Amino acid sequence: MADSKIKLSPDAFKPAHVSADEKEKIATPALTFTQDAIRRLKQNKAAIISFWILVFIFAVSIITLFVSPHNPNTQNLNYTYLPPKWGNLNIPFFNGKQGGVDMYAQNNVPKGVYFLLGTDYLGRDLLSRIFVGTRISLEIAVIATFFDLVIGVGYGIISGWKGGTTDTIMQRVIEIISSVPNLVVVILMLLVFKPGMTSIIVAIAITSWITMARLIRAQTLQLKDQEFILAARTLGESSWKIAIKHLVPNLSSTIIIQTMFTIPTAIFFEAFLSYIGIGLPAPTASLGTLLNDGQKALQTQPYLLVYPAIVIVVLMLAFNLLADGLRDAFDPKSSH
Repeated sequence: MADSKIKLSPDAFKPAHVSADEKEKIATPALTFTQDAIRRLKQNKAAIISFWILVFIFAVSIITLFVSPHNPNTQNLNYTYLPPKWGNLNIPFFNGKQGGVDMYAQNNVPKGVYFLLGTDYLGRDLLSRIFVGTRISLEIAVIATFFDLVIGVGYGIISGWKGGTTDTIMQRVIEIISSVPNLVVVILMLLVFKPGMTSIIVAIAITSWITMARLIRAQTLQLKDQEFILAARTLGESSWKIAIKHLVPNLSSTIIIQTMFTIPTAIFFEAFLSYIGIGLPAPTASLGTLLNDGQKALQTQPYLLVYPAIVIVVLMLAFNLLADGLRDAFDPKSSH
């Protein structure tokens, strides 16, 4: 077998000629931390779908403030327990029939009067009441977010920044508050306020920010010894300006992620209270009260329980999936 050798010319070892402009050129555009997080979030299909579902639910809740199929509190005993009916469409489970009997004809419901998701034991439109219950759940979500951002973030930054005796006292206060079960706090609020949104809001204001405060404190303890914070203090920046300019931006990922996990917890908390009868009073609709009413007629009118349950499940899943997506986007290490 012939021994073949490939000879390389000296020119092959010369470095390639690259112009000065090409050397300085960046192949890909530089991304800020937020832009990179949004890029990663867009790659999470479940989070993006959840985001648009929540946008749709928020939009429908706002629109139905002004336009609603029926008055959610109007009672008509002639229309009790009417099954769902979608116009003249003969779709199973949505044709107004129950056990093969046209309940609309049997109850002498005028033509052109339909209830897309049926009616309850007082003849109230279930769809309109679900709109109201969803709106209340979203209001609770906004309120929980407000207290998380105002009390939780502020409390955590002050506790971590001050340190020493101040931090010790503030943490003992948190431990005392967190040692009292949320249900006990709500019952105590019922003794002070009447059952309703006020007692729920106060209970959320007392307990919902605890986890946020602890997380922010832990992050602040790590950040306050960093070089850029020490440099700002050396230059004479006030603690307030350091918190706004340096701490909050660096805590933004923790704040966003924890807020998104707080929201479904608050929604479930309100629904649970209304379900056991210590939440919103009648006739105000809540997803929890709708579930309670639907349970009573589960064997004969299962739709009264199924549709509110679907709404609360979708809300909880959407917020949790979006929270998972935000956590992976802002903290890539957490996904490994």
